[in-house]
Amino acid sequence: GAHKLYVLTIAMMVGLRFSVLRSMLAKETVQDPFDLPLEVHTFPPAGMEKAGDGAQAALPKPAHQLAVEIEFKDYFPLAFREIRTLAGITSQDYVDAVAGSVNFMQFQSNSKSGQFFFFSPDGNYMVKTISK
Repeated sequence: GAHKLYVLTIAMMVGLRFSVLRSMLAKETVQDPFDLPLEVHTFPPAGMEKAGDGAQAALPKPAHQLAVEIEFKDYFPLAFREIRTLAGITSQDYVDAVAGSVNFMQFQSNSKSGQFFFFSPDGNYMVKTISK
């Protein structure tokens, strides 16, 4: 019900914020943004943080107040970074709109696929869930 959507919304905002901020820190130029098709990140509840390793150690995992661990699958993060750049959208503006300080995004669930469409509070961006 509503609680499940709240958890999903907060989880998406935490994951998107981490993904975009992480891509901002990436120093490399992208020859082929499709070289990195998927990254999986887990975010434990506040107080249960684990030390990162490798590239993830450079950006601490964000704290969240959910009682469950979040798993966020980040598909083609470098490709989406390039798309935002080409569209003239700064990473900071995108993070502020999609995963800023607002508690959650609006959602609609009238799709035939049964997936959810989440809209940023300013209405400029949409995030669609996908099933496994």
